[in-house]
Amino acid sequence: NMAQELKAQLMTGMTVADITEAGPAEIKEMHKQFLYYLIMHEMGHTLGLNHNMKSSQMLSMAELHNKEITRKQGLIGSVMDYPAINVSSDRSKQGNYYTTKAGPYDIWAIEYGYTPFAAGEEETALNKILSRSTDPQLTFGNDADDMRSPGGGIDPRVMINDMSNDMITYAEDRFKLVNTLLPKLKERYSKPGQSYHQLRQRYLMLQSQRAQMANAVSRYIGGVYVDRSFAGQNTTAKPFTPVSVETQKKALALLNK
Repeated sequence: NMAQELKAQLMTGMTVADITEAGPAEIKEMHKQFLYYLIMHEMGHTLGLNHNMKSSQMLSMAELHNKEITRKQGLIGSVMDYPAINVSSDRSKQGNYYTTKAGPYDIWAIEYGYTPFAAGEEETALNKILSRSTDPQLTFGNDADDMRSPGGGIDPRVMINDMSNDMITYAEDRFKLVNTLLPKLKERYSKPGQSYHQLRQRYLMLQSQRAQMANAVSRYIGGVYVDRSFAGQNTTAKPFTPVSVETQKKALALLNK
């Protein structure tokens, strides 16, 4: 799954870079960030980390392309997510394409799993680490909760190919980007003496972006936010909170548009 998802995301980023004449240095940087993310994700598995498909909720739309933030704490809360490539439709404001740092959740989970404790101190120390689970940066939802298949979960925030804590706005931006790029593909990728394979490939990758965005947005319609805080923890969230009517209507309006 990871290979298929990453191919779709990277090809989209490369298509944007090609058509907007971003230049070889920008494409090289995109590749570099892609490899950082891929290697950290797989190393996370070797250390015992689950997928965390909720971690892309960490930043707001306004923060996604702010490199001062993303270079310090990462683009997403965990490298164990399957996020959408972070491409801006405003090329002058492009930030990081992929996260290049272990996220707050990753560091917290490794702290829990690998910190050595003196005899008799482990239970108290581990409970102290666990007590931080309500920190928004440590949010978690794995494959058992994710909504990539309809009916597979109920919390729309636990999803692949999404980004930011405002997925509806993010998707709208990606729809606009895809609509801008599609009419330019034929001229860019139809070359004398060559087959139409590359044109077809780029076209299908952009259409897959449209489908991924629509999938992620659709989950907010009828969705329920899940909170697994334990009794006594400091949280204002209820175990189950239906997505607001306003948000559901906003999601439906975008899909209709």
